[in-house]
Amino acid sequence: MENSRARFVSYEEEAIIRAIIRERCPIHEPELTLALETGMRRSELYSLEWDRVDLERRQLHLLKTKNGTARVVILTEAAVSAIKELWEHRSSTSPQVCLTRYGEPMVSPRAWFELVMQEAVKKNSSLQDVKGGDIRKFLDSTRQFNLRRLRWISLQPS
Repeated sequence: MENSRARFVSYEEEAIIRAIIRERCPIHEPELTLALETGMRRSELYSLEWDRVDLERRQLHLLKTKNGTARVVILTEAAVSAIKELWEHRSSTSPQVCLTRYGEPMVSPRAWFELVMQEAVKKNSSLQDVKGGDIRKFLDSTRQFNLRRLRWISLQPS
């Protein structure tokens, strides 16, 4: 029995979600952008530390991924902008990139997104099947193609 599903959020649906984030919890918008642009899992996003960010090379170095191996994430221009915005809100006491509005490490990163999604469903009922547990699934086919192309280009010898 196959339990997987492919649910991509349209740009219109993303706009609804982003508008709610801007209104209710704007500090989290760069996190949404980073997830959308990189395809990072929630655990990867919220465990990312500043010493693993290389803006000069436009890369994130993920040491611990779901399959237990390290990987490099190539950053798009929008992802770089999101990282720079997160840098502006960094904490002197925490090495983590994504923090709460109080500058503390995120204990429950799913909570803010679930609240946003509850409101989004009220505005567009088609969003009710979007699961808040893993916002990287917001990657639509166009973004997936562009990310694959970007990775392919970055791996080509110069």
